[in-house]
Amino acid sequence: PDQQPLNQKHEPRYTGPSDSLTVLQWNADGLNPKIAELGEFVKKYRVDVAMIQETKLTKDKRTPKLYGYTAVRADRPDAQFPGGGLITYIKHNIAYRKIGNAKNGCVEAMSVSVQQRAKKWLDLTNVYVPPGSRESNDVSWIPANTTCIIAGDFNGHSKLWDPVQPGDKMGEKSG
Repeated sequence: PDQQPLNQKHEPRYTGPSDSLTVLQWNADGLNPKIAELGEFVKKYRVDVAMIQETKLTKDKRTPKLYGYTAVRADRPDAQFPGGGLITYIKHNIAYRKIGNAKNGCVEAMSVSVQQRAKKWLDLTNVYVPPGSRESNDVSWIPANTTCIIAGDFNGHSKLWDPVQPGDKMGEKSG
């Protein structure tokens, strides 16, 4: 019911440069029961953009509302049951454009561009890679440049950031 068109955009009146942009990345493992918790967190930490993975929403479910934010949503295509899914919440006073979303193998990605200054935009790509999938988890197809942030749950484990957790192929790619 509330899937957004590809050309979705919001352009409030530009109010001048901001010194920083606060971005949150979080795997919700089911967003609906945790939306109040998310609302408290983004308010407390003054989050500008919240990139949420594993929303577990399906096309027949309404988008959870986050006061003061616009949601850009990409559900797992043709999901038979709730799983995966991405939402990027953007503060109402930030201009943005939805770039698009895609699924390649098991990798889900959705990109938006947010305005930082009058003519400066930053691309944000929200990514979810489910654990243990037999489909390809290659993420090299996701475009990257000097004005982008790629964030998400890659379900990778490496000894570099957790010496207790056993490493895996995805973690070794990242490490």
